[in-house]
Amino acid sequence: MEVSKDTLNVQVKYTNEIERFVLINIIGICDALLNDLITFDDATRYFFNYYTKGVLEEKKLSEPVLEVVKLTCQLDEVELAIPVFFTKEDLNKEIEKVKIKAEKVLALNKRPEKLTLSAVYPWIDEGGSRDEIVDAIE
Repeated sequence: MEVSKDTLNVQVKYTNEIERFVLINIIGICDALLNDLITFDDATRYFFNYYTKGVLEEKKLSEPVLEVVKLTCQLDEVELAIPVFFTKEDLNKEIEKVKIKAEKVLALNKRPEKLTLSAVYPWIDEGGSRDEIVDAIE
C-alpha cells in the first residue's frame, strides 16, 4: 500500500492503552499551551475538538477519561470569550485545571504489568505495515 510521506498513522490497542495515550496527549498539549509553544488553534486542530470527542466516545472509554476530553472541548468557549468576558490568564487557569485533572486520571489509569509486544510496539508507522512488522518481531 502506497502511503504519502506526509502521512503518519498512530495505532494504539486496548482500551487501557488508548486511555493512557489520550491523557498523555492532553497533558502535553496543555503544557505546550501554557508555555506558549502552540496556539489554541493548534490545540483545537490536533486534539481539543468535538470530532475527537465523538471518536473517543465511540471507543467506549471510561467516564473519567471522557470527562477530561469534554473539558478540552469546553476550553474553546473560554478562548472565544476573550477579551469580552475572559482574559488570557482565565484561559490559562482553565487549561491548568484540565491538565491537573488529566494527570489525576492518568495516575489512576495504571499500565497493565504484562502487555504483549503487539500491544505496545510499534504503535507508530508509515501506514498499513504495523501488523507485518509485529508479526516479524514476534
